Amino acid sequence: MWETYRCEVTFPQEESGKYRLNPMGKDAYSLLLKAGTYDKLTLFQKKRFGATIGNAILWGIAIIAAAYLEVNTILWAVILPFNVFISVSATYQLFK
Repeated sequence: MWETYRCEVTFPQEESGKYRLNPMGKDAYSLLLKAGTYDKLTLFQKKRFGATIGNAILWGIAIIAAAYLEVNTILWAVILPFNVFISVSATYQLFK
């Protein structure tokens, strides 16, 4: 009853050594976006830059607050910046 047809259309096309979506592929990609088939990881990858900057800003506020509250100098001058480096680079690299 149901017949299956083999589609020979390729969505990505090679042009000068790079692959690009043809118009039908772009339409399919657009439909996938509209249908919400992306999972949270993919959405985060799209917003990785904003998440990295937001993470750095929060750490900057923590360091300024620690300095303002006259916390131990080793904490806000050494330990917190080290934690900033680890946290921001992990945020950026984890979803690369």
